[in-house]
Amino acid sequence: MSYDEREPLTENRMEDPKKPWPPRFPPAPPGRDGRTLTEIEADDWGRPTFDSYLVQTCHALRHKPLGTLTVEDLRILIGQKVSVPVLMPLALDRLEEDVLAEGDFFPGDLLKNVLQLDASFWRAYPDYRRRALLLAKDALVALESRARAAEPADAGERVDPGEVRDVIRAFLNSTEAAT
Repeated sequence: MSYDEREPLTENRMEDPKKPWPPRFPPAPPGRDGRTLTEIEADDWGRPTFDSYLVQTCHALRHKPLGTLTVEDLRILIGQKVSVPVLMPLALDRLEEDVLAEGDFFPGDLLKNVLQLDASFWRAYPDYRRRALLLAKDALVALESRARAAEPADAGERVDPGEVRDVIRAFLNSTEAAT
């Protein structure tokens, strides 16, 4: 059974110490990157010792082949600032396919976490910043288009698109100020 198929951790239950560590994930399909963050960074964090779903998940995802990471996996790891230089090309590729790619929360949740990274990251990786800038502009257009096309039944969307829009505008403003 893969980690994704296991019962979610609850606040009061640590990962069962009798279960094998590290977790076993299916291999990446042919042509996809089969390496893990643990292998790439030569840094095994070991079995998590903190009783938190987020900590448990981040530790486990470091053992999942990069070519099998989902939008939600990327959203979690980037949101926790785990291995961002390694994961950013994957996240940007996903966003270039669908600028409002959705993890478990709302359309644009991956983009939101990407754009909320500290300005020092973007200064260190100007090529990623250029790609993110184009995506941010595309996302504003996509959000406006989605808002115009929305029917009254769509009003129950899981998040106010203004939240994503605000993050996009803040990123665009900070990027313009830095240039």
